[in-house]
Amino acid sequence: MRYGVIGMGAIGGFYGAKLAHAGKEVHFLSHSDYQYVKERGLQVDSCDGSFHLPQINAYGAASDMPKCDVVLIGLKTVNNHLLPELLPPLLKEDTLVVLIQNGIGVEEDVQKIFPEVQLAAGLAFICSAKTEPGRVNHQCYGYINIGNYSCKQQEKIDEVVDDFRKAGVDANEVEYLEARWKKAVWNMPFNGMTVALNTQTDILLQHPSTLQLIKDQMMEVIEAAQACGGQEHRRVVCRKDDLQHRPHDALLAQHETGLRFQASDGDQLHLHSSHREGKGSGLSDEEAGDVGAGTEISGEQEVREEK
Repeated sequence: MRYGVIGMGAIGGFYGAKLAHAGKEVHFLSHSDYQYVKERGLQVDSCDGSFHLPQINAYGAASDMPKCDVVLIGLKTVNNHLLPELLPPLLKEDTLVVLIQNGIGVEEDVQKIFPEVQLAAGLAFICSAKTEPGRVNHQCYGYINIGNYSCKQQEKIDEVVDDFRKAGVDANEVEYLEARWKKAVWNMPFNGMTVALNTQTDILLQHPSTLQLIKDQMMEVIEAAQACGGQEHRRVVCRKDDLQHRPHDALLAQHETGLRFQASDGDQLHLHSSHREGKGSGLSDEEAGDVGAGTEISGEQEVREEK
């Protein structure tokens, strides 16, 4: 399959580069570093093994790109108003568009713009930063879940998952709605509070007052999920190992970068204070896309659910 990537930041750059490194045909829409990567290629410094792509299919304008079987969207949702201009040149009748973005209702909004386009959610759990032109720094994690929103071709979803796996990326298909809400439980509290207090997630969880605020906000998201018909879990226990991170909006405010977290929903939420020493803080972003550098952090949690 031919892949297109709109937004070649920390996330689009990483996943697109992994596919290209595995021999897949990948076409990148770049912005701030187009000329650099056109001349020098793309470097991925990775905890799983670094590599350099001396030549990539890079474009400064979507209108110059070919039609693609799958398009990975790495833009932030605040830039989705650009999709009516950027996406159509890449579309065929059966193109699958994978939105590697955070938020609730993302696919619904994009579907209104493109009623006939097949959509899927890309839920990335990764610690990756793009801090200079043509270089992605992948620090840890890296798996991606695919949630089918409106794709009528199950075999295409299966092939995308298989292509990622062959490229060395842990990928799985997940139930769409539940996966979206699970991420929101973490994104919504941590992103705002790390910016407002200029701190990291593990510090927020160490202090009783901020811990309570986090729990209260999580419960608000959980209640919203239940009100919207999301699945209800009677009890959720989350261990806060590997939570020493500065989420998306905190990094964006400081470095024009971003973040992602995994989450879970339930009637009761318990965060245990079993922080693992020695874990460095990670950067994570959902790809700054047209804005330039991106970072993605994934506080990948161990989640135990009990009915």
